[in-house]
This record gives sequence, structure tokens and C-alpha cells, in this order.
Amino acid sequence: MAELTLGMPALWHNLLLVTRLAAAPASPTMWYVTRMSAVAAYALLTLAVALGALQSLARRSGEHLTWVVDELHQFLATLAGVLVATHVISLTLDAFLPFSVANVLLPLGEPYRPFAVVLGVFSLYG
Repeated sequence: MAELTLGMPALWHNLLLVTRLAAAPASPTMWYVTRMSAVAAYALLTLAVALGALQSLARRSGEHLTWVVDELHQFLATLAGVLVATHVISLTLDAFLPFSVANVLLPLGEPYRPFAVVLGVFSLYG
């Protein structure tokens, strides 16, 4: 019985803490993470596509590029993929705008700027 009475204050303290956190206003941190990851992924994808086009043009013309261009192309594309995943995950974790997993993966009933979000969903699959 002594174990239950000793554990009760800690349990109530944890429940009170969770309740306060749930009632707290949404922090703008996730909004910044979401926007930063999207813009950075867009820029990195642009650079990766440009390097891929450069590689293709060099092969067609018979020129030889250094291995650095190949490695940079692969690294930028991988980093852009990580940033896209960060963007999608941060959208679902943001408390300010209620994006569900279905909203992120399917272009149906978007809670915020429907046309832009539908383009983003199609870009995820493109």
C-alpha cells in the first residue's frame, strides 16, 4: 500500500504536466522547421537536377567530368530527400495546422491552402 501512496503524487504531477502542455499555445518552432526544410529541399533539388543535366550533357558530348560532380549530385539528392522527409514529418507534428497523415499522403480535404498542398503532395510522388 505504501508503494501506491508514494507513486500517486508523481502520477498526478505527470498528468498535470501533460495537461498543461496540451493546453499551451502552439510554438512557432515547428512552423519554422517545416518552412526551412521545404525551402532547403527545393534549393537542393534544383542543384541536384542541374548537376544531373550537366552530367548528361557531358556524356552526350564525350566530355569527362570529375568524380566530384557525381558524388556531389548523389549527396545533394540524398540530402534533399532527407529534407523532404523532415518537411512531411514536421507537417504532421505541427500543432498549429492540423495536418493528418492522410492529408500529407493524399490530395484530399487539405486544411491549409488546398491548391498549394495538392501540388506538394503530387510533387512528393513525382
